[in-house]
Amino acid sequence: MTPELTVWHYILTLGTYPDEYSTDLRMSTFSGTLLATAETGRSEVYEQLRTALTAEHPALGLANAVVVHSDIQPNTPWK
Repeated sequence: MTPELTVWHYILTLGTYPDEYSTDLRMSTFSGTLLATAETGRSEVYEQLRTALTAEHPALGLANAVVVHSDIQPNTPWK
């Protein structure tokens, strides 16, 4: 049996510093949707997003980013 999937909508703003001495926080905002099983929690969706965004945008240095804003909400089940 295939697990039920849920569409998650997200707006995620992450901030990075260009180097260890900088106080200039550079912010990047991402938005979109992600499919996950209905049992997946918000924190797991966040980790999946962060991993995917880090891989998709290596030049931004998101692996060490700080979360400036996070809005991750589930929608109705996807059919």
